[in-house]
Amino acid sequence: MKSKLNNLFKPLSLNFPETPFEVEFWDGIKEKYGSGKESFRLVFKNRGAIKRILSGGSIGFGEEFMKGNVLVEGNLQDLLKMGCGKNYIDFKLSLKDKLKIFYHYLSSLGTILNAKRNVSHHYDIGNDFYSFWLDRTLTYSCAYFKKENDSLDRAQLNKYEHISKKLQLKKGETLVDIGCGWGGMMFYAAENYGVKCEGYTLSEEQYNYL
Repeated sequence: MKSKLNNLFKPLSLNFPETPFEVEFWDGIKEKYGSGKESFRLVFKNRGAIKRILSGGSIGFGEEFMKGNVLVEGNLQDLLKMGCGKNYIDFKLSLKDKLKIFYHYLSSLGTILNAKRNVSHHYDIGNDFYSFWLDRTLTYSCAYFKKENDSLDRAQLNKYEHISKKLQLKKGETLVDIGCGWGGMMFYAAENYGVKCEGYTLSEEQYNYL
């Protein structure tokens, strides 16, 4: 399993020589890719995480990261840049591994094709329904209650401010919000940080609202 991962990381490192990085495995063994001080370090907590990443690509990586099976120490932005810059299928994996990845891609198409129907069933029941119980920005996600007496409106604005600071938004930059809902984050970022925004949604109701 380690050798398969090495077959992926070696060409990745050659494509991004300016971004050295290190990989640490569950048994303490470390592999360095590139020369110079590493920009980030990937820590794999178990063998299964590698298997799921190789078969699931970026989705597999995201799931393992959320589960805590993969840790990222250092510059996350550099890691994302490398991940977006090259497709897994282009790397020098064995034919068997390539076929596994391709099969995963084909099996995910059904999910992609059904996504719009599922979103429509959930969100396109009318904005009036959601306005009854959501905050004024119609934010349908968690809120950040900094104080015990914060209202839901205040808590959602707290969250948007927290996210904006985490992203280090600057005037003139472009914020892309995939699954933007009713645009609460975009409106806040544009009004308070002067950024341009692009939002993507599969919901007709949300699109018409925006």
